[in-house]
Amino acid sequence: MKKLSALLLSIIVAVSVCGCSIPNDSAPKKETGNSSNTQAAKKEEKNFGLNDTAVFDAIKVTATDIKQSKGDKIFTCEEGKIFVGVKFTIENISEETKHISSLLLFDAYEDGVKLEYSFSASACFDGTLDGEITPGKKLVGYYGVEVSKDWKELELQVKSSWLSDNRAAFIFTND
Repeated sequence: MKKLSALLLSIIVAVSVCGCSIPNDSAPKKETGNSSNTQAAKKEEKNFGLNDTAVFDAIKVTATDIKQSKGDKIFTCEEGKIFVGVKFTIENISEETKHISSLLLFDAYEDGVKLEYSFSASACFDGTLDGEITPGKKLVGYYGVEVSKDWKELELQVKSSWLSDNRAAFIFTND
């Protein structure tokens, strides 16, 4: 029992030290068009929409499409609900391999109320946002949630790493 307690304490200390030593990246910037010298003009902003790009220190995140579905033959919604999938392109702009996890990097809100990640919703759309991205490469996939049929606003908050406090809020409305 003492060995188990010592092992658990060691793991907790190691995780705490690692968490403290990882630098916090800067707030995301919005990439907007091209300037006259062909460099992307960037301005700091936390709210993004469809076809906007949030630029963090290590990754670029762009929402490229949004779809709704009632499900398929295997995965179906609860009564009064619908699946919504937002397609993202995540580009690794660092010099290190990045690990992307939809569970750790995304938080979803329907009309201000927290939603849980929906495996069923994500399975109804092509590709997930989970995997490794080597430097200079991209990951394309959907983040899926189950929302009420009459949802008004869907907010997906994206972090560049699971330890970061900096977030980009991608906000979509149901017109």
